[in-house]
Amino acid sequence: MDELENYKKKILQEISVLIEKEKATISYKDFQSNLQKLTDDYINKKVVILFLDNIKKNVKNDTKTTKNYTKEFKIYQKKVKKNLKMYIKTQEKKYYINETNKLLNKMIDSKENINLLKCSYEKCLELQKKDLIMVKNFTEKLCIEKKKKSCKIYKMIDNLDLTKITYKDTNKIIKLIKKGLF
Repeated sequence: MDELENYKKKILQEISVLIEKEKATISYKDFQSNLQKLTDDYINKKVVILFLDNIKKNVKNDTKTTKNYTKEFKIYQKKVKKNLKMYIKTQEKKYYINETNKLLNKMIDSKENINLLKCSYEKCLELQKKDLIMVKNFTEKLCIEKKKKSCKIYKMIDNLDLTKITYKDTNKIIKLIKKGLF
């Protein structure tokens, strides 16, 4: 399990290095400067200042101020989205998106990752078997005490082949347990 976590951390560190490289590009800096200009223009508008001051002072805004503020906010959002779309269309951003996706796919599809997942899955399966046996014993005792819902759970676990437990089987049992033992 620790090996899997270390492998994932290694990939995530590579992604963070890639992000730092992206932040050093000219297109990213242009994107950030445009975003800062848009934000400064928005914040310095009279309607926005009035609206935010009223909120700070716990004064209710009139409908005209609220409508104008909402209008300015929508305009601001459109400009920010346009700026983001322009940045995403740049070659540099496409390159970094592509490289990040490659690293993420490497984390998911690599043989090393699959082998580590199998190992942790087997350990998890063993824990599930132990848990089901404990639940089976407990529900058997409750069933003897004439608790009908517990009998359902007991019968379901008893009918399961513990060597071939599936995710669906586990979910069915969990749903029954959530409905109640008594």
